[in-house]
Amino acid sequence: MKSDWAVLAAGLRRNLAAGVRLALFLPVRTLDFRVSPGSFAMLAGFNVLVALAGAFLRNGTPGHLDVEALPAVLGQFALVLAVALVVARIHRRAELTLALATALIASDWLFEAAGTAIQIAAGLGAFDRLALGLGAASVAYLAWAFVVMIRALVVSAGWRMPRSLASAGVLAAMFLAFVLAFPRTELWIADEPEEEDELDAPWSPEQRTLHRQEAWLRAPGAWDEAGLRFAVARAEPLRSPR
Repeated sequence: MKSDWAVLAAGLRRNLAAGVRLALFLPVRTLDFRVSPGSFAMLAGFNVLVALAGAFLRNGTPGHLDVEALPAVLGQFALVLAVALVVARIHRRAELTLALATALIASDWLFEAAGTAIQIAAGLGAFDRLALGLGAASVAYLAWAFVVMIRALVVSAGWRMPRSLASAGVLAAMFLAFVLAFPRTELWIADEPEEEDELDAPWSPEQRTLHRQEAWLRAPGAWDEAGLRFAVARAEPLRSPR
């Protein structure tokens, strides 16, 4: 008999594989996902580790783990569960809550990898010679994420008007919340260099704030993954907590 951990590990592999098929528009069914509270928790934990690895690659060393960013990262999963519950109520299917929530986060790790690759490529100047190259990549990234989100709904619940249209509207609202309103945090952030001005005098608080703003705009990791990491980065100071 398999141990509980072996069952959870097998469920994680199954959900990751189904997430790839979902994101790459390959055939996938609801039964391809492993749906249980433990499997959802394992999948969420794996996505957190991938987000940490992505932040490390984007921001580099020297740096440190930002524990204060963890509540915002975990809050994304709470929001997904809440939205999935609303969709389940719309369809009058209680079992849909966990099934949809699992499908919605099953491909998160793939989007994290793709987003990190785009940011690193941008930092290396891959888009410098292409007019609107980074902007086009950003829009394509967001469109891909949105379409995959709707596909997760169709795979999990089918398409039954008008309930599916209402559910798609709820998911679109969640998407906009992630893009426009959700806190942008990085689990790994680069250490700020200790710099002085030309006269070796300590910087004033205003000078340090301006320096952090400029460094944030220059950094490859300044663009946010959940949605507007590329498209609408805001000019605000670097802070411990995306």
